[in-house]
Amino acid sequence: MSATTSSSLPHPFAPRRPAAPGWLARLSRTRGAPAEAAAAAQRPAPARTASTDLWPLVAQAAAEGLCELRGAPPAGPLAVLAAEADLRALLAHLAAIVRHALGTECRPHAAGSVQGTQAVLHLAVPDADAATAGGEPLLAARFARMASASAPASAADRALHGSVHAALAIVVACGGRLYAAPSPLARMGLTLRLPLRTGGAVPPAALPEAAA
Repeated sequence: MSATTSSSLPHPFAPRRPAAPGWLARLSRTRGAPAEAAAAAQRPAPARTASTDLWPLVAQAAAEGLCELRGAPPAGPLAVLAAEADLRALLAHLAAIVRHALGTECRPHAAGSVQGTQAVLHLAVPDADAATAGGEPLLAARFARMASASAPASAADRALHGSVHAALAIVVACGGRLYAAPSPLARMGLTLRLPLRTGGAVPPAALPEAAA
């Protein structure tokens, strides 16, 4: 990936025609993303008493042309133990991860479901649009590499590294997991798991090695 600055990269969730301004579009295009990522990572963990339905926020992002929903809607509300502001920030960081990792105008596909006591959100880009020359799923590979690195390897990776760790900080504070894994949307993608309001924290022992 070239050393193009994050502010000049095309937005992968942006529609072909300018969309009406929205909270996720504004936040994900903020020029100060690295600084915001560092600040988010240093925030104290919020008290996990608030409950917010994640799916309407994802659907709002899709309505703004920032992603494409795939499959049937979740069978029930994705009412997770997280404040709405934290979920909005998390979705914005996920948008930034795709933008920094791929640098394309394609819009990632999103699908949500309820699995036991967990709300699950899959985010992926079709394999043909997001593979390296060797066929490696680029989004999953770059996320896993940034997640396991304590610092970016180059200036070109600084924005991606900041967004990955800011997203992970929010997810961990909410008792969940975010990791690269096989996806129903593509060969590999990103999977977000958050505990439902009536469930417990997602067991850390289930974390895949790539996301450790």
